[in-house]
Amino acid sequence: MAVGATLALGGCGDEAAYEAPAPAQGQGPGYTPGSAPGAGGGELSVDMGVAGASGAELPTGPGPDGAVQVGGLGPLIRAEGFLDLAPQLGEPLPDAPAGEWNYLEMAGTKCRDGSPAGLYYRYSDSSTNYFVFLEGGGACSDDFFCPLNPQNVDEKVDGETVIEAGLVNFGGASAIPAKQEPRTDGIFKDDPRNPVAGWNAIYVPYCSGDVYGGTREQAMVPKWQVGGPQDFTGYHNTSLMAGRVVATFLDADKALLTGSSAGGVGSLMNAGQFGDLLGNHTTTRGFIVSDSGPVFDDQHLEPCLQKQWRELWGLDDSLPQDCEGCFNADGGGVVRGMGEYLMTKFSGQDQVVGGLISSYDDEIMAMFFGKGLDACAGNPFYPAGRYRAGLEDFRDNVLDPERFGTYFMEGTLHMHIFRPRFYEDNGTGTTIADWLTRLLDNEAVHVAPGGAGVDPHAVAVP
Repeated sequence: MAVGATLALGGCGDEAAYEAPAPAQGQGPGYTPGSAPGAGGGELSVDMGVAGASGAELPTGPGPDGAVQVGGLGPLIRAEGFLDLAPQLGEPLPDAPAGEWNYLEMAGTKCRDGSPAGLYYRYSDSSTNYFVFLEGGGACSDDFFCPLNPQNVDEKVDGETVIEAGLVNFGGASAIPAKQEPRTDGIFKDDPRNPVAGWNAIYVPYCSGDVYGGTREQAMVPKWQVGGPQDFTGYHNTSLMAGRVVATFLDADKALLTGSSAGGVGSLMNAGQFGDLLGNHTTTRGFIVSDSGPVFDDQHLEPCLQKQWRELWGLDDSLPQDCEGCFNADGGGVVRGMGEYLMTKFSGQDQVVGGLISSYDDEIMAMFFGKGLDACAGNPFYPAGRYRAGLEDFRDNVLDPERFGTYFMEGTLHMHIFRPRFYEDNGTGTTIADWLTRLLDNEAVHVAPGGAGVDPHAVAVP
């Protein structure tokens, strides 16, 4: 979850793992990761089996072979007795000039229409740190939402309100036929206020429709027969990408896995595998930040809706198989189970693992969660105050508030980390950029409207 760099998933396969080259001597500021030995864009073969299927238990301790990071935060400490969920390392990403975005189509990946997925990468000439951003764009969960979700990398969605997202982008019918490309503001902007300015950057377009957690091919969506079979393989795609990204930046001191909306959910879905991959091979400290992508516990998100998502996308095969609370018979318990699992597995009590950014009344997320109301009959009138209550429960009870920060703001707007308001205080007294800076310095701060930017009901780490 928080140990180093990109997203991780899947169990190890039977094929021989790629032996990543040791970091070049003297790598540091000025080193271009793309010039690492072995960089060349070759194909990666990874078994896409059930997470943890090998049954191997985790190595424990501060890093590979007991290595301790010198001059940095070091990787997250992992408790004994948990399955190792990490995928294989892959070949480093191809060489490229620093400062330029490059697109790499990834062999073995699938968008939900069967076309290949891929990623963009931009190297730094001043840092070995990096961030990975998972793009959002809704989810293909039923006959209403599927047409409003990109089915390949040449379609996209956007919008921070229901009207903008539903009418401007979709025209009430479908996603925009336009290629998904890296954002330009917020964490993508070269700005002295940006704590990840100058870092290496990875941008992952969203095309699997399954919040980066799916494991099912050729699945039929109920009541949407016209759509035909869908490939919900976001979890497998992320696994393949993870192996190559981590292999490219083995000597990073810090790495951030983040995303907005579906990408925010995806960052949480892949947190356990992410931590294992980095803990096995690096001494990098990784952080997880979900922007506008919370998932609530059962009293705020009906188990019947969680069950629908589990069955359609195959989430039970991507959830950690040793997560005792993740497989309730009624379909619920996903968030509570995963929260307890992650906080127990990554057990360093003074180590911050990540954070959540959200509006108190995010109307786009409320629209998705509204499908669970009235015993999953659905209701467009989401109860006032329910979303805020779900956020506060997530903060106070699902994850450890001393190790997982939050930034909450008034309003209904959706997705923040790549917008200009990343540099604004949004009525809290603290900018998102400042909050993220402290998070990456191992401070789990809780920000909300009023009180010098700190919610008096939250646990703030000074």
